[in-house]
Amino acid sequence: MFLGDWMINAKPFVFKQMLENMIYFLIILIIVLLIFLTSVFGVRVIEMKLKSGDLRIKYIETSAGNLITKIIETEFPLSSISEVFVANELNQNDAITTNIHTELKVDFSPISKTKYQLPDKYEIIIGENGGVQIGNCKVTNYSKLNLDFEELSKTGKISKFDNAEFLIFHTHATECYSGCSDEGSNYRTLNKNMNMVEVGKELTKQLEARGFEVTHDETLHDYPNYNGSYQASLQTVQTYAKKHNYDFVLDIHRDALSSNLNYAPTIDISGEKAAQLMFVIGTDACGLKHDEWMENLKLAVMIQNRANEMYPGLFRNLNLSASRYNQHVSDGAFIIEVGATGNTLEEAKNAVSLLANIIDSFNT
Repeated sequence: MFLGDWMINAKPFVFKQMLENMIYFLIILIIVLLIFLTSVFGVRVIEMKLKSGDLRIKYIETSAGNLITKIIETEFPLSSISEVFVANELNQNDAITTNIHTELKVDFSPISKTKYQLPDKYEIIIGENGGVQIGNCKVTNYSKLNLDFEELSKTGKISKFDNAEFLIFHTHATECYSGCSDEGSNYRTLNKNMNMVEVGKELTKQLEARGFEVTHDETLHDYPNYNGSYQASLQTVQTYAKKHNYDFVLDIHRDALSSNLNYAPTIDISGEKAAQLMFVIGTDACGLKHDEWMENLKLAVMIQNRANEMYPGLFRNLNLSASRYNQHVSDGAFIIEVGATGNTLEEAKNAVSLLANIIDSFNT
């Protein structure tokens, strides 16, 4: 009886051990397969996490033809494994959206040129699924970090933009819009009059017209090596930073490819269409040093709150990312996504003209 009882009690234990061994083997197999795909076919993992008991592969990209596969959300329950991050932030692409089309129509009176008054604090509303609203700025927390809401209710270090100096560059400069791709490419072109460099030129022109000092770097950091684009743009920014101290360091992108290539988030303002904008703010959640990421976030929140007063709907929800995106270089460093593949270049240029108005409003 004693032996029989022991065998009965042992079966669940043995089964559990076998199950855990199978799971570990599966993880190793996935990693080996991904390394093989990377070396042979140019496929690379954008982000893989073992966190809170789950193995989660967020999405995978292939550089062949500059295409991006559909988003992959794969989870395995691994409650016995502690938190581990396996990610290469410098190869990580932009946030991918699955929405098909968004168009907002906004009617408003001309913006008053009276002096803009910052609030003492922003009201915080905590939502579901990592969402939080700070003032009128909605934030989607993809970083999964626990946020300091008391700190987030405060405005950033920079409250007046008088004499602010801007560095504008493009990690993914060859990104372009509807109808602009080079032959054999997919929404990418080396033509600087059609890609993100042209959008950067327009933002530079609009900011300079309002009295700001702007340096615009036109380097194609994603050509010929797309996978090394963040490393290349970091070197560029660091070179500029050695010579000059910029208040704002803006990485201007177009939202990445998704399975819906006609996705065109637009806003209609007094009969004129503009692409919607989106802040992507990096953190230190992937383990790369970025102690002051909260300052980047607070400044972006401040700008988006003002934007939502002037042009409601111009900005999509702010994306708080687990990756750093080189934003450790400055307290005023952001990625700004200007529209998506279905937008037109004209809509993108209209959007950054409105952005210049928003920034200028802090000086009135």
